[in-house]
Amino acid sequence: MFQSGQDIVLLHAQPEDRRKIYLWLCGWSDREVYKELPNLEEMMDEDDYFYDGSSPGKGMYFIIRADQEEVGCISYTCFHLKSGVAEFDIWLNDESVCGKGYGYQAIMLLLDHVRNVLKIHTVLIRPYRKNHRAIHVYKKCGFVPMLLPISAYMKEEFLEIYGAGDCGVEDTENLIRTLSD
Repeated sequence: MFQSGQDIVLLHAQPEDRRKIYLWLCGWSDREVYKELPNLEEMMDEDDYFYDGSSPGKGMYFIIRADQEEVGCISYTCFHLKSGVAEFDIWLNDESVCGKGYGYQAIMLLLDHVRNVLKIHTVLIRPYRKNHRAIHVYKKCGFVPMLLPISAYMKEEFLEIYGAGDCGVEDTENLIRTLSD
């Protein structure tokens, strides 16, 4: 077990969780919106450190569990970003678990973790700009619109690959949260 919130716990994802995480991601995501949504083969080939904890400074997946039920996934990645910066991704397993505060609690727990354990000072989250429900939650967690270009946070060698975001430049809402000690 990782950390507990009021209603949830975050559990380190395991290699055998890859397929389940992929199905959650694609189960109700709009493939027309996400320009860079991976296929199952890419997800299965994703670096092991996301699941085995061998390189926590690069990134990691967590299962969000509420009332003994797995309700989604949250992750952070740092490998493509400048020192002290992380990017979060979160998705719930289906719409029936939305609106219950699980996403908010998971984000707040992970913010504490990356600040206290990894010494991260800046967190990015880059949703589809029309996902108003998610953006509302992110703002409730303290994220605000990014004022600087993504190049201020991303390593130059990854800008072409990841700079546009999963939904493309026009459809990605770039949000940022600065963490204090």
